[in-house]
Amino acid sequence: MGRVLYLVTFRLRDTHRAAFLEAAAKELKPYWESHGVDRFEVYDEVGPTGPTGRITQAYHFASRDAYLAMQRLQDPKMPTQPYKWLFEPEYHVFDLVIPGPQG
Repeated sequence: MGRVLYLVTFRLRDTHRAAFLEAAAKELKPYWESHGVDRFEVYDEVGPTGPTGRITQAYHFASRDAYLAMQRLQDPKMPTQPYKWLFEPEYHVFDLVIPGPQG
């Protein structure tokens, strides 16, 4: 079964950067990892010519079903404040299919 990598890149004003990174570590990571995400990471996006000024959130899922369950999630306890600081989002979804041994 294939894994899914869901990436969201966005812009963030410098005045909110430290607060967002703190919230990502203390609120978002534990929340998403307890709601079906195998691994949640936040990092500075780097392109071929260097830093882009954008932040990337990476959600790693064990399966497409786990990814789809996250898309349907409607939890009133989900931390929303950190997401209010983000703008110009770009979304990317990748199916990571690793072929099994041939035999």
